[in-house]
Amino acid sequence: MRIVLAFGLCVGVAGLAGCSNPTSNDAAAASSADSNAAAAAPAHNWDYKDGLEYGYTGTLSDDDKKAGKAVADVTIIRYMGEDDGIYTLSSADGLTTASCANPCQGIKIGDDAQRVTFNPNSIIGEAFTDAFNGQLEVYRDAEREGAASADAYDALASEPPTEESAVAPMNK
Repeated sequence: MRIVLAFGLCVGVAGLAGCSNPTSNDAAAASSADSNAAAAAPAHNWDYKDGLEYGYTGTLSDDDKKAGKAVADVTIIRYMGEDDGIYTLSSADGLTTASCANPCQGIKIGDDAQRVTFNPNSIIGEAFTDAFNGQLEVYRDAEREGAASADAYDALASEPPTEESAVAPMNK
C-alpha cells in the first residue's frame, strides 16, 4: 500500500508538471518537487523499531473490517544476518526463520523445503528488502550473551589460582 501511495505521488507530481508546456522554470519546479517527494519517503519499510526488533504493520482485509477489527496486526521481525549471500530473518519468538538470497525469488521458510514466492509488497518481502538495503541491524540476544559472559566469569572465578595466574607484586 505504501508503494502504491508513493507511486501515485510520483505520477501525480509528474502529471502536474506535464499539464502545461514545460519551460525551464517548470522543469526546475518539477525536479524540486520530485526530490522533495523522494526525501519525504522513508528509506525503510518497517513502521517502528524496538531495540533490534522491527515492526511491520499489515493491512485490514474486508473481512476484518466487517468483523469490526479496527487496527491491523503488527509482525515483529529480527534480522539474523547474512551468511554467504543468504539473508535470514526470524520471528520475535525465534521459532520461525526465513531465508533468501539477493535477488530473492523464493523465500525458504524454516528448515523444511517450504518455499513462498518473494513479493516485495508482503510483510516478509518488505523485511527482506530492508535487509538487502542495509536498513536492519543484526539481532543479538543481549540476555543470552550476558548469561554466557557471566557463566564464563563464574567458571574462571571458581577455579583455584595457579602459579602462572598469580600476579607478582610490582617492585619500584
